[in-house]
Amino acid sequence: MLELYHGATSVCSQKVRLVLEAKGVEWRGHMLDLNKREQFAPAYLRLNPNGVVPTLVDDGAPIIESTLINEYVDDIVPEPALKPASPLARVKMRLWTKRLDEGLHSATSVITFAAVLRHSRGRPGSPELAAYIAAIPNAKRREMIMQPILDGPRAANVAPALKLFEKTIGDMERALGEAPWLAGDSYSLADAGLTPYIKRLDMLNLSDLWAGLPRVGEWYDRVRALPNYAPAIDTYISPQLVEKYDAGGSECHDAFMAALRTDESD
Repeated sequence: MLELYHGATSVCSQKVRLVLEAKGVEWRGHMLDLNKREQFAPAYLRLNPNGVVPTLVDDGAPIIESTLINEYVDDIVPEPALKPASPLARVKMRLWTKRLDEGLHSATSVITFAAVLRHSRGRPGSPELAAYIAAIPNAKRREMIMQPILDGPRAANVAPALKLFEKTIGDMERALGEAPWLAGDSYSLADAGLTPYIKRLDMLNLSDLWAGLPRVGEWYDRVRALPNYAPAIDTYISPQLVEKYDAGGSECHDAFMAALRTDESD
């Protein structure tokens, strides 16, 4: 049986759970409490030296990186196929999943830390925060999240993160004008990949970003109505967590909107 080491609200964990549920495959979960830094425990680091979730284990072999995990699951469980049949459509699909790995995921971390997580990792200068930061193996990630932890929604990397989302959502609107799903005529790894990121914006009261983009709004309604959505995402989000993200997003909303209007040349 497949085993998944994952986090409840981790967007990368969510996108893998979406694929596992879409496939209807049996899997056993091992939930890590990221607030307690369980992803940095020595036993877990032996599975995933990057200290991030998720990690899939198949017959004792760990597979890391959520985009690769989803491709792996689609390969070993052929039906229903989540990669398009045509080579060109597969390129389109992978361009979407590549965008997640090459910027959008980091942008999500910046926005989430600015609005919510900076309050739960310890106060600036506290031993708790120092321990959390020191445990992160990746130096670039340490530097990236320190800015929103210290400066909240006014951190220097918040505006670029929001603008990257704005561009991505605009590109989604255009793609959905050509086909019902991001990579063509059927739901694919591209749709599963983007869903948690749009959900995160929604939880942070940032649905303004697609308010004038009806195709994205309709797509978001459709992915939430699919049978894999609730068990992969809603099951893991408590009412208390919804309230926490809603409050953090509401508190930062005006600053986020102001950041979107800034000129990067200023």
